[in-house]
Amino acid sequence: ENFRMLRGLARTRSFYLTAANMSVKSFLAKDSTVPYNDIASCLDKAVLESIDTPALLVDRPALEHNLSLLERCMQRFPGIKVRPHGKAHKSGHMSELQRNAHTAFSGICAQKVTEAEAFLTHGAVKDVFVSNEIVSRKKLQHLARLASLPEARIRLCVDNADNVRDISAVAVEANIVFGVVI
Repeated sequence: ENFRMLRGLARTRSFYLTAANMSVKSFLAKDSTVPYNDIASCLDKAVLESIDTPALLVDRPALEHNLSLLERCMQRFPGIKVRPHGKAHKSGHMSELQRNAHTAFSGICAQKVTEAEAFLTHGAVKDVFVSNEIVSRKKLQHLARLASLPEARIRLCVDNADNVRDISAVAVEANIVFGVVI
């Protein structure tokens, strides 16, 4: 419903751009009437050519509208927290925008260790739930190093006793605590 509503809006188009090793940049489009499925055509050629991939290009008014809409919606549910899934954007910058927009923000979900690392090292998010089972000792040790970052809190998803024992062993070795969700 919100998507249909947003597609019909005519407004100044502006975007957030974030790419590998790049801060969020904000810029205005040259044409505010371009359909939402053809955003690239409204950008200056110089801007397009300057974008290194992978890159995330986000329509700023739509993003701000959706963040505001979720915040208003969550006000009806006091005590319930929001934990968006970072795989939707894989961007520390976007997770920071989400955190700053929501009083109900409790952290972020990551699917992989590298996603968790991006969120924790960017500094925007200190609480990450890795929503996929991590069974590799090397990856668990990597998460243990991340868990030792100031204020970092990492929770892991598990589905068998051997994985719980492996997580416990790595945590004891690193003198850290992992939260575990069964």
